[in-house]
This record gives sequence, C-alpha cells and structure tokens, in this order.
Amino acid sequence: MYLTKSRFKIGMSCPTKLYYESSDQYKNNDAGNEFMKALAKGGLQVGEMVKLYYPGGIEINGKNKEEQLVQTNSALLQENVIIYEAAIQVGHKFIRVDVLEKIGNTIKVIEVKSASCSGNDESQFMGSTGSLKKREYLEDIAFQYLVCLDFFKDYKVLPYLMMADKTIKSSVNDLYQKFVIKKVGDRDKCIVVDGTTSEDLGDQILTAINVKKTLEFLLNDDYYSEHSDFEGRSFKGIIDWFEDLLLGYEKNKPPHLSDPFKKCRDCEYKSDSIDNSGFHQCMIKKNNWGIADFDRPKVWEVWGSPRLNKFLTEDRWFMDEIDSSDLNLDGARFARQSLQIENTNSKNIKPYVDVVGLKAEIDDFDWPLNLIDFETTAPVIPFFKGCTPYQGLPFQFSHHLLYKDGRVEHKSEFLGMGQGTNPSFRFIEELYKSLSKNDGSVFMYSHHENTYLKYMIQLLRDESPFDKKYTETLVKFLQTLTSPGDMIPTWEEGRRKMIDMADMVRSYYWHPDMKGSNSIKKVLPAIMNDSQFIKDKYSKAIYGINNEVKSKNFPSHIWVEFDDSGRVIDPYESLDTLDQLLPMSMQKMERLYSSNKVGDGGAAMTAWAFMQFAEMHEEERSNIAQALKRYCELDTMAMVMIMEAWREMIKE
Repeated sequence: MYLTKSRFKIGMSCPTKLYYESSDQYKNNDAGNEFMKALAKGGLQVGEMVKLYYPGGIEINGKNKEEQLVQTNSALLQENVIIYEAAIQVGHKFIRVDVLEKIGNTIKVIEVKSASCSGNDESQFMGSTGSLKKREYLEDIAFQYLVCLDFFKDYKVLPYLMMADKTIKSSVNDLYQKFVIKKVGDRDKCIVVDGTTSEDLGDQILTAINVKKTLEFLLNDDYYSEHSDFEGRSFKGIIDWFEDLLLGYEKNKPPHLSDPFKKCRDCEYKSDSIDNSGFHQCMIKKNNWGIADFDRPKVWEVWGSPRLNKFLTEDRWFMDEIDSSDLNLDGARFARQSLQIENTNSKNIKPYVDVVGLKAEIDDFDWPLNLIDFETTAPVIPFFKGCTPYQGLPFQFSHHLLYKDGRVEHKSEFLGMGQGTNPSFRFIEELYKSLSKNDGSVFMYSHHENTYLKYMIQLLRDESPFDKKYTETLVKFLQTLTSPGDMIPTWEEGRRKMIDMADMVRSYYWHPDMKGSNSIKKVLPAIMNDSQFIKDKYSKAIYGINNEVKSKNFPSHIWVEFDDSGRVIDPYESLDTLDQLLPMSMQKMERLYSSNKVGDGGAAMTAWAFMQFAEMHEEERSNIAQALKRYCELDTMAMVMIMEAWREMIKE
C-alpha cells in the first residue's frame, strides 16, 4: 500500500483518515467526486493547458503502477525530456508528477494548480506575520520535492508551482473552448481540441513559480511539530510516519486515532451505518460518545460556530453544554446565536418571529417588490479575450415581482449564451431595462449580488462598449442599487440600495429546522412548513406560463407537495425536471452539491461552462439553458414565498 499524493493529502487533514481510506469498510462521501470537483475548479482544463506550454512531452499512461514506472524510467534515459504524469517510487512512497522536465543534470518538478497567483515572485506565499499562505498547495509540492530528492540523488532538483496568473489577460477569444469535456470509454476526460498548439493559446496565463526557498521554510516550520495531530514530528517525519502507518495497516495493525477536534465537523467518513462510519468510530473510541450523543445538537451547529476552538478544547462538544453567557455579549451575532442556543436547549419547536421589527421594515418598502437572483462565474481559464483568470462574469438573472395587493409574476429573466460573446454587458442592459420599469424596492439574498454590482460598475468604467452618455446612465443606475464601500470614485448611497433578505432572516426569523444556517435552501422549506398561507396558496396549480401566477419557464407547477408525514417537500428536491433536462455528465455534477439545484455554487458555473463547448449538440445546450432558467427562477420564487409568509405573519 503506497503513500500517494492523495493519501498524503488525506493524512495531512487528519492522520486517522489514512486508516479509513485504506479499508473497504468505511465510506468516503467524497469518493468518486474527484473528477467533478476538478472540473468545477478548472483543474482538468489547466492540467491539459500546461502540456501545451511544455510541448513534446511523453505521456505516462500505463494501466498500473508497474507499467507507469517502467515507462517513466525509460523516458528518463534521455538527456533532455519532458514527462507528463511521471511515476516516481521511493520505498512505499509513490507519486505522479504533473510535469517533470529533465535538462541534463537538472530536474524540474512542476505541480499544476488551478488556484491563482500574481506573477512569479515566491514571496507571495509568505504572510505579513511570517506564516505561510496557501499552505495546502505548498505541502503538495513539498511532498513530491522530498520524494524526488531521494530518487534523483545526483541531480539538481527544482520545485515549481504552476498557477493561473491574475495579472495576465487572455489575448485570444476562445481559450476555454479549446478544452472540451468528453466521455472516452466509460470515463469523462478533458480533451484538447485537435490541432491546438501553444501558439493558439496566445499569451501564457499560467505562471511557473520556483518555490525552493519557500519549501525550505516549510520544512523547518514549527507549525508541524506544534500541531497536536502530528505529535511533535517535523514535515519530513510526518511523511515517514504516514508510510509506516500504511505498512502497518497492510498487516492488520489497529488504527492510529488522533484526538478529535474541529476537523471532525467536516469529516468525509460519515455514514448512517455506525460500522461503516469513521466519524462514529472516532467519537465512540476517543470521546466515549454513546449512540444517543450523535443526535444531540453540537456546538458547531450554532450559527457562525462562535468560540468553537475554546469549547472543544474544554471538551464541550454539545450545545446543551453551553449557554448565552459563553458567547461574546457585545458581538454582532450574539442575539441570533443566543436565540438558537436557548431555543434548542429548551427543545422549543416553535419558530421565532420578531413581528414588530419585521413589520417596521416591511412597512418601509416601496412597492412593487423586485426580487433578484444572479448567476455568475469566475473561470480559471477565461472565456473571452481581455479577461484575466478568475475574472468575474455575470451571465444570468431572474426577476420576480410581488405587488402590494398580493399579485406575483415572474417578470423578466436573462441568460447570456456566451458562444464567443461576453454576456456581461447584455446582462447589465437587461437588468437596467427590468428594474427601470418601476420604483419599487429591490431585494437580493446574501451579498453575492452586491459584490457583482460593484464589479459591473468597474467593468463599465474600464471597458464599456457603449457611448459615454449611455455608459454613465448604466453606471448611475447600478450605483442606485449598492453602496460604494472602498470604491473610488465614490458615490452617495442610492435610495434603491438592494435589501438583503438574508439579513432580514438573521434579524427577524428563526425556525428550528434551520439550525445554524440562514441559507435560502434551509429557510424556504422551514417557512413553507411554518406558513399555512403558503401551504394553502401553492398546493394548487396556480403557477405557470398561462396560470394565475405567471411563470416564464414552468407550463404549470405545484410548489407545495407533502410527504407521508404531512411535511412540505423541499421544492429544491421536488423539482422533477432535472433528469429530463440535463445530460448525464451534468447530473453527476448536480449530485456533487448539497441541494438539488443547478444554480448552487459551482454547479451553475460549470453548467454554463458546458454550454460554451463548440462540439456540444444544440439540443444538449438548449436543455442545459432550460434547466438553468428553471432553477434560477426557483431562487427568486423562493424569495417571493418567504416574503409572502412574512406579510401574513405580521398581519396575525
């Protein structure tokens, strides 16, 4: 059993996981998602791009480790050679180097990351306090560097991180489209379009950074010897320890169990079956938990996880072991956190509504209410000429109207198809047209939309395609919706500054089903079960293109349906069009995310990115577009239902 890069990374997150990873008994909830995660982050495309920057290399593609080692050793017989995915073994350590370049007596070990950098100065990895930044990436290359130092004893070994450089603009217009996701046999792969060369990529947007000095600092950093998980070991000592642990597990030695701490909150080895759950095994054996303890609310479930390190250090793992006096009494989140703790500990199953505060805010609204949701992307490989890696790009919005008399309609939407045309400026125009038709208050959910409004203002200032007068009109319009923050030149905050419904939730509404989350994915099903008005209204087929409540994408839809226990089924889970609308590759991407929603985080970004591939069938592109429209519409309809429920609550 070899210590590979992936196992090393797992061990660094928690040494105990090496045991669970080495056994077929324990379920890893992340297993099988590596491809889709790499796709969402752009890692697959970047991995193929770097091969074009280092052309003429030998691909190591053996079916097993033995074949890969033979292929690599054969290639290394050449005086000068570039090798992709070089296989190197030292003892029971086995690595695949993204790009290995041998030039005479010098070996360059190049680890490719889809993360961003700013130029090739390695000082960017040092924080102002003398600590390392992007430590996880540095640990990856440090592990490979040490293995290669052992293997290439008579060579000069130089370690590099190759990353997307945010200081470089793409000089070509279809860069992303040159890296297509295709099914090859039974596997999805990133394929470079036939005939593509490094010249076709224009200016190089990936930068190789020599990190030798930084790794010398890391290898001598006290961080590892002082970390409780590593029991006083140095970085080199940790590698040897991991190797010994894996060899022991091959001989059925018992697992090393490190002390539970905050890391356990996000453990991927959780399962409903206790015998198959590493999380359960650790807590039973190391924390002496009984079966009932797994159902007790945990301190990390409190919104914002206040003072989590302190509580766990004091061996207080459960919410009933803390109270409001343990919080920061002057903190901005105190009231909300205190409410959750006290209601949870008293087993109060009733929701909390600050009727007075909620009514005062709603009474101050200008009608009709405009409820807006944006979908955006920030791809590592730019879609368009003139864009830098990770430059923000808004491509879609949905817009519902809620009138004072209770009428609701899906008023407008926009989805830029891309296909060589940057949708950002059309997005701004369509948003302007939609929101200029009334003077009502405008709502977002969380700060994402506000961030992109500022980005769009800067975009218009820097590279507007419109004439000066129209550009200024659009800038002033966007400025009415947001505050300047630290932007220069500044402006006076507008009357229609977007109101954050997430802030309203935090201030006025709490339901036990939400636990420590204020996400719309938690608030919507909670409030639907709480509101008889919503149940009565939307359990009928009133929503649709030609129905009473107007939709742009649903012929007819019932939002409120009940499960066998009489509870409302989460609309994000009950939308039954997903399998019909999305290709299999997108369905897999969908399952990577916690909610059944294309618009959730990276899934919407990746769905839209799929649409840009020139080789995609038009029907498939149309299906993805329709799915994006429906799920974005659901987001603003969710905002509508929450607002409607609140209006009824303040009447009561």
